[in-house]
Amino acid sequence: MRGDKLKQFLFVLLAVILMTGSAVCQDDNKGRVNLPRAVGSDGDVKGPVQSQRRVGVPNVVGKTLAEAITILDSAEFKVKSTGSGNKIKSQNPAANALVSPGTTVTLTR
Repeated sequence: MRGDKLKQFLFVLLAVILMTGSAVCQDDNKGRVNLPRAVGSDGDVKGPVQSQRRVGVPNVVGKTLAEAITILDSAEFKVKSTGSGNKIKSQNPAANALVSPGTTVTLTR
């Protein structure tokens, strides 16, 4: 019984650490946090655990295609363009959406 309570306590502690982002941990300077070890619900030691970095999508609506590509490339996004013309009419994902770096942003001209 005592071992089960310890496992439950460690599991809850891990959940709190992951939700708050505060713990003795390492930041790899790329926005990812590496926890040294994690304990699974089965009590087995797992690790390391990484949380995925999220970045906001820049607003490129109204920009020229060349400007939009430059902005999105510098922010680590892939770009797909549809339609004709030179000005961006819409984008998907929308401006300020939090997504993983490398996500493809579709621009409609």
